[in-house]
Amino acid sequence: MPRVAKGCVERLPSGSWRARVYAGIDPITKREIRLTATAKTEQQAHIELGRLLKEASEGRTPESDATVAKLLDEYAAIAPWDVSTRQTNEGFIRRTIKPALGPMKVRKVRGPILDKLYAELKRCGDLACTGRPFIEHRNVPVLVLNQATFARPGSRSLRRSQRRSGPGSSRPATSCRRSPS
Repeated sequence: MPRVAKGCVERLPSGSWRARVYAGIDPITKREIRLTATAKTEQQAHIELGRLLKEASEGRTPESDATVAKLLDEYAAIAPWDVSTRQTNEGFIRRTIKPALGPMKVRKVRGPILDKLYAELKRCGDLACTGRPFIEHRNVPVLVLNQATFARPGSRSLRRSQRRSGPGSSRPATSCRRSPS
């Protein structure tokens, strides 16, 4: 039988009122879960107490405006990762998780949303991928400019780099790893 949540209202030294509710024990950390709220008046504190008792009986935690991006930033700052692991994880967070889930409130993230994200990542690691065929060009203007800056005008290396950037330098059409849907 589930335990009924208990709570109380108490006056603080500042003159405000605090509502406290015991909501059970966290199964992971084995610590007590206590929900609290402060109010200016005793009547407002009793209203908050009712809200906290309702949340505790439903097994919910207090509302929070924390986003997934904020949570990941705070965790990455204190995570005990080695240098290479930190670089890999921060890159994955920046390229994959934040674009997909970053602006979402943490309390809104549920199993079906994560299942959909996992399915998309399994099909293709690039979330911006449309699954349509594409052409990947080999000629990159920055590389041609870099070669041109080091070559003297009229030299053979400059003419050779200009020839490579012509129409025959692109690879044939390829498609994404995503399976056709």
